[in-house]
Amino acid sequence: MRQGNSRLVLGFSQAVMNLPFRLANVESMKAAARRLNARLLVTDAKGSTAIEARNIRSLLDEGVDALIVSSLSGDAIYPAYREVIERRVPLIIFASGVPLDDTPYTSFVAPDEESMGRRAARYVGTELEGEGKIVVLRGLPESTNSRLRSAGFSSELADEFPKIEIIGRGMGGWLRQPAREFMEKLLPTVGRIDAVFAENDEMALGVVDALRLWRRGAETFVVGLDGQYEALRRISEGSSFAMTIKSEWDGAAAVDAAVAAASRLEVPRRIVLDAPTINRTNVHEFLGKVRIW
Repeated sequence: MRQGNSRLVLGFSQAVMNLPFRLANVESMKAAARRLNARLLVTDAKGSTAIEARNIRSLLDEGVDALIVSSLSGDAIYPAYREVIERRVPLIIFASGVPLDDTPYTSFVAPDEESMGRRAARYVGTELEGEGKIVVLRGLPESTNSRLRSAGFSSELADEFPKIEIIGRGMGGWLRQPAREFMEKLLPTVGRIDAVFAENDEMALGVVDALRLWRRGAETFVVGLDGQYEALRRISEGSSFAMTIKSEWDGAAAVDAAVAAASRLEVPRRIVLDAPTINRTNVHEFLGKVRIW
């Protein structure tokens, strides 16, 4: 911890900055740091575990008072996390899955990703009254977020809606264009698709675009996750995008935890962020609140 009136210096190791959700993380954290009179250093790993590990070491060498990390690389980055703790720097894991039991960290700040997947499946199953044909688009296999969202979705379908058939599966890499391309190749090869579940809104938006191109939007509804502004807008317009769950993009809670930990205050080991379900019945309650992404 810095002495006297010196400003705290926080590090934020961001896994990638080619996604609206991740860019919104950064902007919100900068605002939170200014509010708390702290300095925030941000790095971009460009989706590479090796670059991410180097960035973490670079931030440590800069002498940060606390480090916030948000990773897409799952277990592979945990050795770098251990190095943070070994150097006695508070480690805040934000919006990046769930750490392993033996992973040392100060606080884990994120929504319940598995619950989000279960609620998405419950929405799909209820809308289809327990029967139908669906397509599922995953993010990245190594991502803990993707694993948890997928596990929750699959478990809920198996437990509560066993008659729903998954007729197509794809990997969209969390990105809109690959998801659109996957659907454009799939649509001519299959019959009716009742619903598509995409593990984030960017991929869901790509699916919506493909359905519109093939004029299949009237028969198929789309469910995403994250609560992205454009997704909310599409839901409000009555498009095939029907439902999302807000994954908190605002990193203020992570910055608050980092400042508290750097100030030697007690910080909860687990901070669960709110993740409300948003559909056509309540989208206008959320639509006007944020336009950051």
